[in-house]
Amino acid sequence: MSEKTTYEIVAELKDLLARERVTLVPILEGIARIDERKLYLDLGYDSMWAFLKRELGQSEAMIHYRLASSRMLRRFPQVAEPLRDGRLCMTVLASLAKVLTEENVDELIAEAMGKPTTEVKRIVRRSDPKPVPRDVMTEAPRSSEVIAAQPLPTARAQPLQTEVLTESLMRVHMTVDREYVELLAEMRADLSHKMPGAADFEILKECMREARKARQKRKGIVDKPRADKVGKNGKISQSVRRVVQERDDGRCQWPSEDGGICGSTYRVQFHHKQDRGGGGAVTPENVIQLCEKHNLLAAEMSWGEQHMAKFRRQPRAQAASVGNGG
Repeated sequence: MSEKTTYEIVAELKDLLARERVTLVPILEGIARIDERKLYLDLGYDSMWAFLKRELGQSEAMIHYRLASSRMLRRFPQVAEPLRDGRLCMTVLASLAKVLTEENVDELIAEAMGKPTTEVKRIVRRSDPKPVPRDVMTEAPRSSEVIAAQPLPTARAQPLQTEVLTESLMRVHMTVDREYVELLAEMRADLSHKMPGAADFEILKECMREARKARQKRKGIVDKPRADKVGKNGKISQSVRRVVQERDDGRCQWPSEDGGICGSTYRVQFHHKQDRGGGGAVTPENVIQLCEKHNLLAAEMSWGEQHMAKFRRQPRAQAASVGNGG
């Protein structure tokens, strides 16, 4: 018996997810009925939480989402339809529970559908903002001796924690190293005339603006660009790069199943729709931006996997072995 293809596995998964969405609303309705009528008391449980934990074996996280969502469904029946078709999920509904009212439910649900968690938190904080900490304005270390006496751990493998305070303000919790602190102090000194007393994040934003301006200049995205011209020897000219960058906005243009595009901004590269080897012109009409993964996939479709294998990145273990003389 042959193994299932990728497309067959994905099709089965989509079917299972569709069936899961069909059962979600009835499950929440059942929980809502037991909760509303306190039927858990008939079974000897003193709370709905205890019933879901011990009788149904639900995890604490799942209890939180299902109980909050069931109560919102009982209060606002109109959320049933987006829950059924997958436009709304329990995590989003549970997150909005604190701020939903009869007056704003339709507007907030419509705004939150399809949004990532951070965006949903911003919607919540717009109605229920947290107090902004007084230490948003922080002083830079006054000497390198303090830094040397209190070395900071490396932050490479640690995730960035972000707390949404208001619709426009977030508090970022991260671990930084000594070089970061030294660079920040140096930039604070360089900008002390232009931005006296600025908060750390204002200093960082100014540095990022300058870095962005420099990178855009390198890409030819300037106020007075040179006239377009065809690149020599098949190379993509700076002017063509500028036109494509402005048109594609630095996002991968690989078409997705839902009719959109990949949209990734990670390791984006310039790609010839018609290969140069096949006579493709080096013009904005024949050049698009693709992420590294889809650029390689497009090349494999044109030249074959065997030919492109030598251009793939070395596995980390192999690269480390080579670097150590292995």
